[in-house]
Amino acid sequence: MFIIAQIVGFIASGVNIFTIQIKQKKYILLGFMTMNLLFAINFILLQSYSGAIICFISAIQTLINYVLEKKEIPFPKWLIPVYLVVSFVCGMATYQSFVDILPVTGSILYTLSIIQKKEKNLRRITLANTILWLIYDLLVMAYSSAISEVFFLTSNLIAIYRYDIRKQKEETSTTK
Repeated sequence: MFIIAQIVGFIASGVNIFTIQIKQKKYILLGFMTMNLLFAINFILLQSYSGAIICFISAIQTLINYVLEKKEIPFPKWLIPVYLVVSFVCGMATYQSFVDILPVTGSILYTLSIIQKKEKNLRRITLANTILWLIYDLLVMAYSSAISEVFFLTSNLIAIYRYDIRKQKEETSTTK
């Protein structure tokens, strides 16, 4: 099971790395949903149930947000506390050690990232989330996921540069 978990982790991470390079939010959300489902499977195979339940919940949250985005329905603010409470309760239900706090904290950041109107904010919050998951992956022996988190971290930094920093520099230089 360990080898299968690592393979699923690499596939999930590939989806994750590709997704952050997408410019349109609705497609970013689809990629995140797929990635979360794959990571849930990865953590189940590693018997890391807090990570698995948080990834599954994140996939559901992302699906809800995708449907809202696609139908151009404004995000209902009342869903934020619902997302946070569900993540917290499910995370605590599977709590076994301090390590299990990391996915719950990551879930809070993830919830904050997927409700952002601006892709710039989504990428920055995702950066902090990635660091938490990298630590969790190492502690639960999800090594393929941890290795890929490093690539995702790099990909995210590239996207921040491409879409946020460089774009801002270009806009600043054209206004002078």
